[in-house]
Amino acid sequence: MDLAPIDRLSCAADREAIAARIASAEPRPFIVTDGTARWPARTKWTLEFFADRYGDSPGIAPLEFGVRPPSGKATLLKAFIRHLDDAYTNLPGLWVGPKPEPADPPQSGWSFSWEPFKHDPALLDDVAPFPEAVPNLTACLPRDLFHALEAIHRHASFSIYISPRDTITPLHRDRHNLFACLVQFQGRKQVVLFAPGDGTSDGALAGFDPESPDDRLFPTMRGRAALGGRLEPQDMLIIPPNWLHYTRSENHSLTLSHNFFNAANLGDYLRSLLAEIGR
Repeated sequence: MDLAPIDRLSCAADREAIAARIASAEPRPFIVTDGTARWPARTKWTLEFFADRYGDSPGIAPLEFGVRPPSGKATLLKAFIRHLDDAYTNLPGLWVGPKPEPADPPQSGWSFSWEPFKHDPALLDDVAPFPEAVPNLTACLPRDLFHALEAIHRHASFSIYISPRDTITPLHRDRHNLFACLVQFQGRKQVVLFAPGDGTSDGALAGFDPESPDDRLFPTMRGRAALGGRLEPQDMLIIPPNWLHYTRSENHSLTLSHNFFNAANLGDYLRSLLAEIGR
């Protein structure tokens, strides 16, 4: 599959280009190379920092991405980090979730699943201010309203993913017509992105591997234009609403995920939010 490179832009030098990209009727993903320049997390956040500061935090190491409720091993963050080089079977913990524990589990699971910002809201101060060149109304909300919106759409606006090498997040699109932002703090990730528009559901793409595509099983993806590249430490990837994206960790990885809205997608986001309330 031929992948076009993801544009790399700087807040300092490309402010107008970033604004035009966000406001475009058909925005394309781009990487901000200096988006974390003023963040305390830039020098503070490492795997060792989280193991030392939040090591006793409980969570789940699920085998699959995006399954709710998750099935996997309930363990502590420090145990997960210390066993990143070990097989999943060696990770200490208790199996939880609706699915039975597999007799022959894979070598590794998915990322550690926990809620750090819920238990320590001060962590948000480590990833502020959001770069002014990237419009973000979510980051401007009062904390009470911010958490109320999270409760309505039952999804955290900020998440931290700690993943062993070769962890794959399969092709998917984020909900609620929101922009997505992935910030890499440790390790590197391969990323592949596809524009929205052909009506293919996420479920129809289950099992599709953009790094080794099978045109027979997934004919709708044959010849489809895609972007691809590597996220380096401190890279900030901005993904417009409804773009399909896939990642693979090249190394043990520490990534911040953030969903947000601005003037460009506010109407679509509110319509999605009202639909969620009506369910």
